[in-house]
Amino acid sequence: MNNLNLALRVEQYITELSLFSKQDNLLLAVSGGIDSMVLLHILKTLNYNFAIAHCNFQLRGNESENDEKFVLEVAKNENIIVHNIRFDTNDFAKTNKLNIQEAARNLRYEYFYTLCKKHNYHYILTAHHLDDRIETMLINLLRGTGLKGLTSISVKNNRVVRPLLFFTRKEIFQYAQENNIEWREDSSNNEDKYLRNKIRHQIIPLFLKLKEEFYHIQNDNFYRWEQEMQLLEDYIYKELEKLLEKNDETIRIKKTNFIKNERLQKVLAYYLKKFGFIDKQIQELFTNKMQTGKYIHSKEYIILIDRDVWILKQKEYNLKLPEMCKIYVSTAELNIPLKLKFKLIEIEDMSNIPSNSYTACIDYDKLTFPLTLRKWKQGDFFIPIGMKGKKKISDFLKDIKISVDLKKDIFVLTNNNDIVWVVGYRIDERYKITPKTKKVFFIEKS
Repeated sequence: MNNLNLALRVEQYITELSLFSKQDNLLLAVSGGIDSMVLLHILKTLNYNFAIAHCNFQLRGNESENDEKFVLEVAKNENIIVHNIRFDTNDFAKTNKLNIQEAARNLRYEYFYTLCKKHNYHYILTAHHLDDRIETMLINLLRGTGLKGLTSISVKNNRVVRPLLFFTRKEIFQYAQENNIEWREDSSNNEDKYLRNKIRHQIIPLFLKLKEEFYHIQNDNFYRWEQEMQLLEDYIYKELEKLLEKNDETIRIKKTNFIKNERLQKVLAYYLKKFGFIDKQIQELFTNKMQTGKYIHSKEYIILIDRDVWILKQKEYNLKLPEMCKIYVSTAELNIPLKLKFKLIEIEDMSNIPSNSYTACIDYDKLTFPLTLRKWKQGDFFIPIGMKGKKKISDFLKDIKISVDLKKDIFVLTNNNDIVWVVGYRIDERYKITPKTKKVFFIEKS
């Protein structure tokens, strides 16, 4: 073992690979087992800023209950913020036709991502190590895999980071003993009914007998495979660059470029797998039989089927934002549910005010406060600026070709029962500024 202790070596990897920084707000997944308890100790020793998340899957009776109590007690004693949740994993697995491991994994990561959105955690940390990575690679190999499956678990995958991935179970055990770290044993780890445990207890010891340096060699293999995969991805991204329309929130993929082109389908399939989609889901897209408004999803992403495009975007993770709020004369800024800035301006000061769909200049004297900001609904209508007659919001959105996924997130600003502004798109003719306007209520959407 390297003469540097494990904590310092972990810090070296964090720095060298730019995994995260001391300024980041981290969420550590803690089961109570030796791996996560060692990572907790290391993060605390190195003064990183983190909270704990624990999931009770209620699969092992009293063991699960005692794991939960142990983690909550550790968090209390160490003065660490802890998030805790219980799942009926068996019921979820049956309902969704998943095996228990898949069900627990889906529930766990959905919960972690929800916490990140709600509490602004920058990264999710898990305590996967080199043994886990090798076991996963062998499982993938037995099931059939490509280069991606050989690389197995990544040290950093979007928001999920695994700082212990280069270290063995033996090194982690030694660190725990040297630092008197307490942990909970999972009795199911000793059973060979699971494929992973069979590989752990029966297959890997054979590799070590054949080659003492097995772990070191396999670590080098992972590095080489990742380098080769990066070359492949560089080619794929260059190939797709001209076929994808990207903005800050979505990636729009035009269907006609891929439906009848098998080569490009393979390129796109590889690209989409990076977002967690599987072959079966991707093939459903290529059959072009999914109706507009339908979708497929991975742990963190969703692909929505629109008329001519597939729209890839990050999930919202059921974060409940208010769908209505009041705007007062004194309101200067709003961050939820939209980012809006408000300003009362004398008409003489209008020379430097921008004019675009993201701003609204409204005749102040025609308003009665408080105004209401809310989601649009069926039956809503307004008089688009420049027109004389009423128009339904639904028809207006259709006319300007707003996609299905964006429609549900559109807000309107109302004055009593009048819609003053379809936010980000068009103001109402009745509230525009005129030569008689003295004061302007200026709104900017960012």
